[in-house]
Amino acid sequence: MRLLARLLGYLFLFAAIASLAFDLLAWSTRGSFRLSEVGDLWAKIDRPSLNLVQAVIERHIWPPLWDGLFWVLLQPALVVFLVLGLVFLLLGRGGSGRRDGVFKKS
Repeated sequence: MRLLARLLGYLFLFAAIASLAFDLLAWSTRGSFRLSEVGDLWAKIDRPSLNLVQAVIERHIWPPLWDGLFWVLLQPALVVFLVLGLVFLLLGRGGSGRRDGVFKKS
């Protein structure tokens, strides 16, 4: 399980770097810098899948869930992917297996 969490963490960090590279390339052509939103990137990659996810969530799962997901889609991709990457890396970090804590017996 930790391996999967670390793998997802590294994939999200790679996505954060890729979105930053995309934004920097767009800056050179536009002349102004702005961070791309997650929804914009998803729509550029595969708009029909974005529409499908919206329809499935609103019609078959729970309509208010789309509102929360929509808020995430409006956030900068760099920030969202960076946060997700760090969270998954923290979840997948290895521990020593020892539990030395406050209640340690002497």
